[in-house]
Amino acid sequence: MENQLAKSTEERTFQYQDSLPSLPVPSLEESLKKYLESVKPFANEEEYKNTEAIVWKFQNGIGEKLQQKLLQRAKGRRNWLEEWWLNVAYLDVRIPSQLNVNFGGPASHIEHYWPPKEGTQLERGSISLWHNLNYWQLLRKEKLAVEKVGNTPLDMNQFRMLFSTCKIPGITRDSIINYFRTESEGHSPSHLAVLCRGRVFVFDVMHEGYLMTAPEIQRQLTYIQKKCHSEPDGPGVAALTTEERTRWAKAREYLISLNPENLTILEKIQSSLLVFCLDDDSPHVTPEDYSQVSAKILNGDPTVRWGDKSYNLIAFSNGVFGSNCDHAPFDAMVLVKVCYYVDENILENEGRWKGSEKVRDIPVPEELVFTVDEKVLNDINQAKAQYFKQVSDLQLVVYAFTSFGKKLTKEKQLHPDTFIQLALQLAYYRLHGRSLLNLSRIFSILVSRLFICDSILISRFWIIFTIIIWNSLSEYIMRNAGLEEAQAGIKIAGRNINNLTYADDTTLLAESEEELKKSLLMKVKVESEKVGLKLNIQKTKITASSPIASWKIDGETVETVADFIFLGSKITTDGACSHEIKRRLLLGRKVMTNLDSILKSRDITLPTKVHLVKAMVFPVVMYGCESWMRESLGLQGDPTSSS
Repeated sequence: MENQLAKSTEERTFQYQDSLPSLPVPSLEESLKKYLESVKPFANEEEYKNTEAIVWKFQNGIGEKLQQKLLQRAKGRRNWLEEWWLNVAYLDVRIPSQLNVNFGGPASHIEHYWPPKEGTQLERGSISLWHNLNYWQLLRKEKLAVEKVGNTPLDMNQFRMLFSTCKIPGITRDSIINYFRTESEGHSPSHLAVLCRGRVFVFDVMHEGYLMTAPEIQRQLTYIQKKCHSEPDGPGVAALTTEERTRWAKAREYLISLNPENLTILEKIQSSLLVFCLDDDSPHVTPEDYSQVSAKILNGDPTVRWGDKSYNLIAFSNGVFGSNCDHAPFDAMVLVKVCYYVDENILENEGRWKGSEKVRDIPVPEELVFTVDEKVLNDINQAKAQYFKQVSDLQLVVYAFTSFGKKLTKEKQLHPDTFIQLALQLAYYRLHGRSLLNLSRIFSILVSRLFICDSILISRFWIIFTIIIWNSLSEYIMRNAGLEEAQAGIKIAGRNINNLTYADDTTLLAESEEELKKSLLMKVKVESEKVGLKLNIQKTKITASSPIASWKIDGETVETVADFIFLGSKITTDGACSHEIKRRLLLGRKVMTNLDSILKSRDITLPTKVHLVKAMVFPVVMYGCESWMRESLGLQGDPTSSS
């Protein structure tokens, strides 16, 4: 019943791990060059030049020493970055994991054979579990096909972290423990943990050397559910995993100090293949709208989610499924692979179990009962309180977009991820009237699996592409507005100039207020709205060489200013260059201050210092000097501009 995704091959899943190349350390020059390229979309000309000066100082100062330390570190590790990334991105983070770090999502089974239906939770759950456990066996036997780019194998290490993996809370830093072993490596845990109404159960999925069948798994789940529904709820120790990490670490230490058996219970949960969550909720879901079920997967009952487990498989009362996973051990694409495998097999078998209906004489599940006291119960209640406070602030909408998919974007020679990132940018712009270029809010995770240990990289270089797209869109708007043919504008050397565009700034120029407003600005506004862009009145400024009346557009007043910065120069209404000269001298002084330690250094020769000043200070001071005498040449007409 294995599908094409996990077809048995002669190659072993992890056979290339030892032969994968180590992660190289890029040269200092290469790193700094890429850094400067990534800064360009975020900085104006002045800021960029200042950044260049800082980068140059770093490169010729402490940068080389740090580069040597990196090279030394790389000699003793196959992946010099992995540990740092895990610590900074996940293990040192102290905020609660479940709503801030974990990822999750709904299963798509509802789109074919498993629409929401009460009374199907256990039957469907046993089938879903059986397919998940088959995937575990493929990994154990190393029969999962090695992923490749062409003939080059990719790192498969993260697949080892899917099963029998758990994050352990620490006072200042968490840790990850992985119990999974392949058959050639030795024994690996084969028990499953089940959470139901605040109680914890485990049972072994192997019996007499063979994997349990779906009916046998259903029998175990039925036993657990009947017991929980006929007896009082458990204390819900799992809710502690939703706490702030240091508080959870301290609560865990106290729990272990109460009774050594509590540590044994924790280790059984930690080493379990996965946690199967029997959730009494019955969230609404349709093939078009996954919002409510997605929210419940992320912020549902905290007593039936073990937030630190690498894999929580959630079964809702209406036979709908989803997953909630700790992000530290693996990237979401690992879960996507197993979910796709399970869904394909459910589809192939028409949502039914087609194997033997026989149920062998199997031991009933074991309940794991924690020893708790008043303090532990108080800790659990506090954990629930902070969890539900966070939940109240979570807004989530998940709609299925069915108009087209990645096939169409690829046909248009646009990568699906790039398309989505651009769509996010456009949506933000339409909603807020401004672009979002804050790296802490938008970044793309890249997985460099050509090297050992899935080195994770954060990329913002696609933002440069976003700006290129923005410029193309701006040109499209100007062309449709008819600005090239418009008579409005100012005459320079016999040519009519009515607009100047740089990055995301557009300046319109005209010889009269009437021309500017009616012939240029309003046309641009109309064409912008046709492509979903809105003129941001708060960022629109007017500069004129003579007094003009107050402007209003859509009821908002447009600000009139005496000067503004364009292409790095200060433009004033009187056309005088003295303001810009003074500004340039101050900028030059700032650069000199940044170079102060270098210029005072006795290790650098005087000729080198002179070259530095000529290369880094003079260009800043003299930028645009060819236009400083323009007021003596005179300007025709009465130029008015909008920027």
